[in-house]
Amino acid sequence: MKHSIALKIFALAVGIIALTVVVAVLTNIEVIGLGRNVATVAQKTIPLAARAADLNEAGLFRRIAFERLYREYGEPEPVRGMA
Repeated sequence: MKHSIALKIFALAVGIIALTVVVAVLTNIEVIGLGRNVATVAQKTIPLAARAADLNEAGLFRRIAFERLYREYGEPEPVRGMA
């Protein structure tokens, strides 16, 4: 069975359009998954980073208070790195 060139070109164009639709659907599914991942990061990881920064800030405040206490009583500061 011989098909005309026009039919072959038409079939090729339809095939390319069908592949384009499949790729578009798969890309949309991946984008939806990426959106969920971004939402997870926004809900869990970012608050954890903020809490870690708060802990670090609280530690710095404690250290400043500790150094002020040593200065107030005229004691030399302890040497770091020695147990």
